[in-house]
Amino acid sequence: MSGSSESLSGQNRNHCPAKIGISVRFGSEYADGIIVYLDVNTNGVRDAVEPYSVTTNGGNYLLTGPYLRAGTHLVRVDTNSLSTGYRATYDLDGTATVNRASVTLLGGQDRTDVDFGYYLPASVGDVTWVDSNGNGQQDPGEPALSNVTVRLFTTNNTLVATTTSSVAGVYAFANVVPGAYYLAFTLPAGYRFTTSNVSPDVSNSDVLPGTNITAAFTLAPGQANTNEDAGFYQLARLGDTTWIDANGNGVQDGGESGLSNVTVRLLTTNNALV
Repeated sequence: MSGSSESLSGQNRNHCPAKIGISVRFGSEYADGIIVYLDVNTNGVRDAVEPYSVTTNGGNYLLTGPYLRAGTHLVRVDTNSLSTGYRATYDLDGTATVNRASVTLLGGQDRTDVDFGYYLPASVGDVTWVDSNGNGQQDPGEPALSNVTVRLFTTNNTLVATTTSSVAGVYAFANVVPGAYYLAFTLPAGYRFTTSNVSPDVSNSDVLPGTNITAAFTLAPGQANTNEDAGFYQLARLGDTTWIDANGNGVQDGGESGLSNVTVRLLTTNNALV
C-alpha cells in the first residue's frame, strides 16, 4: 500500500502498539486512492518517516507502526490526493478543521472510527423574467425581473439558502450538497405567476400552478441545474364608456348621455370567457 503502513489485508499487525483507520467517502461513493497519514510533528506536511496509507477496497485505510502509541495523534488527508472541487462533509472532530482529525489512543487500542467524508458540490439557478405576452415561455425581448427573492429548501422543508435575482434576472445557489430540493419564489408586488410548465421546458416557468414553489428536483454530485425559471406578468386594465349616440355619427359628442347597465364580457381570441 505504501511507505511505513499496511493495507487492511496486511498480515503483520501484531507487532503494532495500536492502529487507526476506517474509510474515506465521497458522498455515497467510497473513495480509493486517497492518502491518509499520521502527522507526527503536526507540521501539516506528509514527511518521509510518517506512516501513511492509501485507501483501497472501498475507501478503507489503516495506519500502523511504532508512532501509534497511547496518546493524542493528528491524522490528516493528503489534499494533493483529493480530486479538485471536493468539500469536507465529515471527520471525527468536525469539519471546522478540514482534512484532519485529532484522535486519542489508549495503549494497544485499535480505532476504526476515524472516517473522512467529502462531497462534490452542485448548483442550481436560472432566470426570473416578465412574461409580457403571458404565454408561459421566455420569448426573445422579454425583460428580466430583478430583486425577486428566491429560497432553496430541502424536500424536508428545511431552508438551505436565500438569494435575490440580479438586474439581469439571474439567480444562483452554489456549493450545494447533492440531494433533493425545491425552490420558493416570493411574488413581487403587482405581479402574478405566469402559466407553468409550457413546453419546451428549457424556456418555461417552473413554478407549480396555484403555488410559489417548483416541483422537487434532485442535484447529483457536481451537477449544475440551470433549468429552474420563474415567469411573472402584471395585470392590465381595459375599459371605457357605453353611451347613447343621439345623432348616430359614431362619435361621443358633448351632451350625449351614458348608457348604464350594459353587460360587457371579456373574451380571449379563442373565444374563452375571461
